[in-house]
Amino acid sequence: MNEQPNPVTHRTVARAAELTRQGYTYHGSVEGSLQVLSERGSLHLVVYEPISDRPIRCYINEDLLNNSRDAFGKRVEIFGDIRYRPDGTPRSIKAEEIATFPDVGDLPSVADVEGILRNYH
Repeated sequence: MNEQPNPVTHRTVARAAELTRQGYTYHGSVEGSLQVLSERGSLHLVVYEPISDRPIRCYINEDLLNNSRDAFGKRVEIFGDIRYRPDGTPRSIKAEEIATFPDVGDLPSVADVEGILRNYH
């Protein structure tokens, strides 16, 4: 069978550029500080990534509202469908679950865990 490849047309290139410009969606989680909770437009919150300090809009439903209030101002991990920009940075997430990290004061101190590794050199 002597199949010849189809030539790439301007229309094919334009469609490929359009598809890559739109970004993509994957199921996963984002982490950051929950600093905005709003019902303006749609019920959502905004989490700021710890390293880049970029905002990620998180769309929530009424079931997550109380959990969001309790987590306000804290470090959280949000699970759901994440929409990414073409460059791979998260743009938004449709939240399914919100997990709150413990406050720094609630974590064990060095003295509390000092003996755990004493038998490992």
